Amino acid sequence: MKRIALCVALVALLLVPGAAFAQNVNWDGWWHKGDMAANVGVGFAGGGWGWGFAVYPGFEFEVADWKIADTVPLALGVSARGMIGISDYYGTAFGAGPFVALHMGFKGLDIPEFFQKLDLYVALGLAISFGGDLDYYGVSPVGFASYDGISYFVNDKVAIYLEGNYWGYYGGATLGVLFKLK
Repeated sequence: MKRIALCVALVALLLVPGAAFAQNVNWDGWWHKGDMAANVGVGFAGGGWGWGFAVYPGFEFEVADWKIADTVPLALGVSARGMIGISDYYGTAFGAGPFVALHMGFKGLDIPEFFQKLDLYVALGLAISFGGDLDYYGVSPVGFASYDGISYFVNDKVAIYLEGNYWGYYGGATLGVLFKLK
């Protein structure tokens, strides 16, 4: 799934330069300062020792947005994510953590409508995990975490996303839905 997301992102980035720097373009992102969203994703998770299933609920608040060179829209948000993981190796584990996220959308560009509805993002954070057999296997309860992916906005308030994630001791892929609250 991550390869599909990467291919869509690359195609979008190949279409953007000509459309972005054309005259009278109104390139805008899907996120602006003050926007809030709740999301939930489900997916598989794997590590060096096993595979499992995970649910990732979350909330995000955008603290800033700007345009690089008065053209490229970026938005900066803070988010909180949770994790409920069921692994054949670790058992059932829980986690939570704060993240900083960066978004770039393609709304308003002179490109096919499908690509205008995309938002690319990356987030980095620190997460704590507990439960399962994490102590037994020597997994640190606090660790680096990240998620990155592509959202497709069905409308201004709802998006479907595909992302890759890493949660301290395993990584995976998630498919989810996002609801903008403001």
